[in-house]
Amino acid sequence: MTGEQGLARRTTRLENDVEAIYDLLTDVRTALDVHTARLDAIDTTLDSHTATLDAHTATLDAHTATLDAHTARFDTIDTTLAEVLRRLPDPS
Repeated sequence: MTGEQGLARRTTRLENDVEAIYDLLTDVRTALDVHTARLDAIDTTLDSHTATLDAHTATLDAHTATLDAHTARFDTIDTTLAEVLRRLPDPS
């Protein structure tokens, strides 16, 4: 009888251990689901930020092109003005 009682006690303990492991796995799965949802939200936010930064980059590229055009135009005006000044009679 003692052997059967020991075996029954051991079986009960193992069943309790298995149940505890399933409870832990359920808790881990719940935490994992929460983390997954949070990471998905962060990923969505990052995608939005990337789109915004891409738009800003395009705007800055357009401004850079405009400034380059102005610089080229002012360089032409500067060259023309230097030539006009060179052709003017000496004021002395």
